[in-house]
Amino acid sequence: MTRAALAQLRYRGGGPTFYRISAKTILYKRSGILEWMESRACTRTDDVITTR
Repeated sequence: MTRAALAQLRYRGGGPTFYRISAKTILYKRSGILEWMESRACTRTDDVITTR
């Protein structure tokens, strides 16, 4: 996933939980990323993915 894609997810209120350390520094906990990924797991190509 690109930095731009993560920025869009943050702007829209989706994606993994993040920490804003400074105006230009965003950090993610590894466990938060893994939880977010697991919440988006699909078993079929037509599964509907919801944000947050």
